[in-house]
Amino acid sequence: MSAAIEGLDRANKFSQLSLPLSQTSACDVCGKPFEVVRRRGRPARFCSDPCRIAQAKAQRSDWSRVNWASRGAAKRIIAT
Repeated sequence: MSAAIEGLDRANKFSQLSLPLSQTSACDVCGKPFEVVRRRGRPARFCSDPCRIAQAKAQRSDWSRVNWASRGAAKRIIAT
């Protein structure tokens, strides 16, 4: 019986820890504040799907530009 009471005490201790279930963050693309719900995995960085897609397109564009520039430099080095 005492083990069950200790279990209840332990459960009550953890229930007193009040962690916020959500917090406010700013979107990486547009800067608009949005509410981030606490969950597993990476924290949310964007306020909406259009902002997430815009960032992904910009990142692909930057990578492509850098990749093509480095290929051109490599061709010039090989040619000499």
